[in-house]
Amino acid sequence: MKPPLPPNLRPDAFAGVADDYVPYRLPYPAPMVAAMLDEARIPPAGARAIDLACGTGRVALAIASRFAEILAVDLEPQMVEAGRREAGRLGVRNIHWSVGRAGEFQAPAAAFHLVAAGDAFHRLDRPRVAALAFGWLAPGGAVATLGSEGFLDGDALDPIRDHFARVFEHEWETGLAPDEVNYVPGSTAPDLTRQLCNVWKADRVLAEVVLSRQVGEFAARLGGVPGVRLAQDNAIWKPPSGRALLCHQDAAYLDYLDPPNMITCWMALDDTVADTGTIYYVRGSNHWPHARLGGTFHAPDDWLAHVHEAMPPDAELDLVPIEVPAGGAAFHDGWTFHGSPANERADAQRRSIISHLISTDTRWNPEHNHRIYSRYRRPGEVEIDEAFFPVLWRDGYRTPWLADEAQIGRPT
Repeated sequence: MKPPLPPNLRPDAFAGVADDYVPYRLPYPAPMVAAMLDEARIPPAGARAIDLACGTGRVALAIASRFAEILAVDLEPQMVEAGRREAGRLGVRNIHWSVGRAGEFQAPAAAFHLVAAGDAFHRLDRPRVAALAFGWLAPGGAVATLGSEGFLDGDALDPIRDHFARVFEHEWETGLAPDEVNYVPGSTAPDLTRQLCNVWKADRVLAEVVLSRQVGEFAARLGGVPGVRLAQDNAIWKPPSGRALLCHQDAAYLDYLDPPNMITCWMALDDTVADTGTIYYVRGSNHWPHARLGGTFHAPDDWLAHVHEAMPPDAELDLVPIEVPAGGAAFHDGWTFHGSPANERADAQRRSIISHLISTDTRWNPEHNHRIYSRYRRPGEVEIDEAFFPVLWRDGYRTPWLADEAQIGRPT
């Protein structure tokens, strides 16, 4: 009996998302595709290629003009059908579409001048697929894997994980503790998901992550706001078999701000898949009426109870797991319902670091106080102080002290 497939390798892992891939998944940059073809030394006539785990054919469609024939293979029938329709719309007729698993595809030796896999090789049985690919190559042919770098620099992940572990051991590099400490070593139950808020004040390496220009500019542009400042950060550590976090809306917690708003950048420090308790989004929930605060955030008995109570009667609860490699990131609006179920795996943890950002137009709401964060409001003022809530990006501007990491954690 074969062991069960991980959720991100099941035949239905991408079911229902094919129609969104075509308009919203960005094409590969033309210079990157051109460089790949130049390196591969494709013959001028009669060349054949195969696009493995092709999805909707981003690779196949990008290279179709250079090949006499391309095979495009994916295990999700809806992806293949969406790719076939897009090829028809573009008038591309030399791609042959096939449903199947890359590691089980059969082709004769020396069949292809290029074997390509775009943003997919990490999901495949890599040793098997690599062996098959090299066996399929014609003399002088090439194997190419295409993808983008992670949101976080891969070389920085190990130092980030190291400092992440240190703050959870209550080793505060700057001498300052985070504003919220929801984990005590040796005391907190081992199956509870661990949380610290505003680790940027406690550790300079983690501060570089959550306060980066990249985080700020991405959030401002995606959110359509003039600029963003950090409201708070989160370090979340879901241990093996760790319990759930409530499905909630971030902005619902912000009645002390005017207006309540948030853009969240969630950055993965481990490969995430559905059964390790990754974050889930409720598709389209940012367009629902704003819900009141409700439910228990840490280890609720039913992590979906609050969203079930809050959702409109005619709405559908469409849960989308965010599955990204370590270093990947996801952004969501403050009124998007999201949360994470229990970690079903006893052999895998899930660590993430999060920047919760608010528009630079945001002011304090003097009618409501937060038990922790309103202490940073000057009496009688509604302006938010950059000393405690730094501007990450506003049309190129950043809070000046962010340029000097040595100032992080020092008294203002």
